[in-house]
Amino acid sequence: MISELAKFIILTTLDKIKRADAIIFLEGDGLSRVDKVVELYQQSWAPTVVFSGAAYNKPYGSYPGEIVIPILIEKGIPENVIVWENESLHTGEQAIKIFELCRQHNWQRILLVASNHHQYRAYMTFFRELRKQSLQNTIEIINASANLSWFSENEWGTRYALLKSEFEKMYFYSGDEMEQDFLDVIDYFKWKESLI
Repeated sequence: MISELAKFIILTTLDKIKRADAIIFLEGDGLSRVDKVVELYQQSWAPTVVFSGAAYNKPYGSYPGEIVIPILIEKGIPENVIVWENESLHTGEQAIKIFELCRQHNWQRILLVASNHHQYRAYMTFFRELRKQSLQNTIEIINASANLSWFSENEWGTRYALLKSEFEKMYFYSGDEMEQDFLDVIDYFKWKESLI
């Protein structure tokens, strides 16, 4: 029998990419997500790139916009299409700030870029905020994970080792509502598929 967690993992892992209003580049994991963001932009999946995050903790992999944005520009993304959301310090705040931008710019579909180990918690965090704001039938969040090595060593550990803590945090933040969260995400994917 397949669990609701397993269904959540399958749906989020195999999300179908679509043309979107913005590419959301979540700060973290050093510079490893840069190439995925550049690839998405150069393949015209979205006209705008948002770098989201204001944390600065290089040993933990949190590189600020002052470091990351010039690299995006150097790799061919025009400066005038980059937005820096420079207030959030963690994933929950990133979700709040990104949905503020969605409302300001009337964005209806975003591509969420994190690393493969963080993508599940990031997606759940964004979904919970979407639901809290009653936007789950208004804005599409599309997973566009940077598919990176699971076992290569970084200062902050291997992504495989970090996966355990990501799910622990996801369950901690959800508390007793985790099973309902999984069911709501499944319903959200049904809604997303109905739009195709």
